[in-house]
Amino acid sequence: MADKSMILNQTEYIQKILYSTDQAMPEDIRWYQAAIGSLLYAALGTRPDILFAVISLGRYASNPNEKHISAVKRVFKYLRNSADFGIKFSADSNSEYLTDYADSSYASEKSTCKSISGYVFYLANGPVTFQSKLQSIVAQSSTEAEYIALCNSAKEAAFLFNLMIELGQLKQENIPIFVDNNGAIQLSKNPVYHARTKHINVRFHFIREKLADSTISVHYIQSKDQKADGLTKALPKIGHIKFLKQLNMVEATDEKNALNMGVC
Repeated sequence: MADKSMILNQTEYIQKILYSTDQAMPEDIRWYQAAIGSLLYAALGTRPDILFAVISLGRYASNPNEKHISAVKRVFKYLRNSADFGIKFSADSNSEYLTDYADSSYASEKSTCKSISGYVFYLANGPVTFQSKLQSIVAQSSTEAEYIALCNSAKEAAFLFNLMIELGQLKQENIPIFVDNNGAIQLSKNPVYHARTKHINVRFHFIREKLADSTISVHYIQSKDQKADGLTKALPKIGHIKFLKQLNMVEATDEKNALNMGVC
């Protein structure tokens, strides 16, 4: 300096420790958000097998830590090893009929105790629309969590039912929804007032209206056959392989039979 003095400071170090204790570094946030956006595009296209992981990690996009960043990199590693995987659609006697599987994972979000809903609709033996979503309220029982998931699924079913009518492609009387909770099924079919269910928000009784007008039907399925299970929770390796088979995901090695949905 002109007056022969100098200033010592630790600005960079102080900024680093401030961000490391409370807030992620800006460059890490930008990378994380871009990564989540890219993964979400793939998940909502032809990779429902990563949807639960991406949606879960996306909740930390405003302030990810090292564990979240590491988890995102693991998803990328998984995609690198399964880049050729895709959904196989096929024609048979039942391929023109829509079917749906709805599930929930009770109180699985540890920080809020909220449950996670998931559904997957099948057409031509492959999933055509699917969702993994944190429920908006805290369910007070597994039955309530399943009932909320069933209602969310019914809303999508109503949309698809009307869409198929407009397209002149409706081949069924209603869309069957399969759930693995008998309590939720009974609650949807029997509107009897009960002390254990009186607190359930009225908006979730939409399911009863759709049952009454025959847009949907609700059926029980064993948990081992629940195809939406992988959309509500992380599965062990064996469970994930089973989930891939349920989604009818195969390695598209034959280019003639593979429809590439990548960006040109």
